[in-house]
Amino acid sequence: MTERAATVGSVTEHVKAGLSSGPGSPNVLINDRRAWRAEIDQHECPEHHREVVYVGSTRVLINNQRAVRASDFLESNGASAPNRINGGSRNVRIGIARVGFASPEAMAGYGRDMCALKSVWEDLTPEERQARYEAAIAEHFNRLGMPPPTLELFSNQPGVGAYWNQSSWLIGLPAETFTGPFNDWTMKEATYHELMHAEQTVSALRERAGRQPTPGRESEASATDLGAASTPVTAEDLVTMTGVPFEVAQRAVETPYAPGSAEALQGRVNAEQHLTQAGRERSTQVNAAIWDASQRIQEARDAGDEAAERQAQADYERARAAYDHLPGGSDANAAANEFARRWPC
Repeated sequence: MTERAATVGSVTEHVKAGLSSGPGSPNVLINDRRAWRAEIDQHECPEHHREVVYVGSTRVLINNQRAVRASDFLESNGASAPNRINGGSRNVRIGIARVGFASPEAMAGYGRDMCALKSVWEDLTPEERQARYEAAIAEHFNRLGMPPPTLELFSNQPGVGAYWNQSSWLIGLPAETFTGPFNDWTMKEATYHELMHAEQTVSALRERAGRQPTPGRESEASATDLGAASTPVTAEDLVTMTGVPFEVAQRAVETPYAPGSAEALQGRVNAEQHLTQAGRERSTQVNAAIWDASQRIQEARDAGDEAAERQAQADYERARAAYDHLPGGSDANAAANEFARRWPC
């Protein structure tokens, strides 16, 4: 998978302002513009704060810094909403390394498990189907080094195919998932999308656990922003930041990501959304708006109120757009769509 190379002037999502300040690479030009680099080039967002890209390409370096691409997110240590880079070079593209559940290997493994379940679906009872599904999901969580999630079934909600709850450590699926025919969409896009959200939580925790302590930093700051405290993070700290079960936090502390690794770089982006107070509040607000609009759509349909349904649908679309612009939403959408293209059965 590739994306357009970002340069000084590439358009960003916030107020459609191009990348500015930088300064950008002093000696690498792309289409006559200075190439943009992760961490050292800083964008002055007109509406918010100074922003940098934490991830960038793990394979392409410019001046020994990771090259930045369209679709990378500018972030400001949780102080403002993430700012996606939308523009880039018209003819220079840079590859994106996929790790974890987004890797081809993970997609192939999950695809094999689900296709094996699909092949015997009609021969199984609903209870057996659910047990087989839960066993497959548990295996993928084992690969993450994390305990398996609880499965929760919910009544139909328009526009809600599944959900992930990090504090309860559970995946929610529609109530009829195991009582009816095998649903390709639920097992492809919906479930894989939620697996990506679970991994985002895990990668945020493991990146934070692996961050080097900052001497003299107040420990209280570690619960509200991305900076490492003066002492190593503990499982209790991670529980305070995220509300995840203690066992999950303890596993993260025991298996931290090495600073600077591809996994840690992606984890840094996830930490912005899942571990900072501002990031968690944004995610909560967006998800609540989606759920509320979905409920109102169903209520309007049940009442035969077409005007109310149109209004609720418009509210739902706005909330979905806001969700798609979060790093977690964008990342999960991309992986789920890629998995659907690779679906082997």
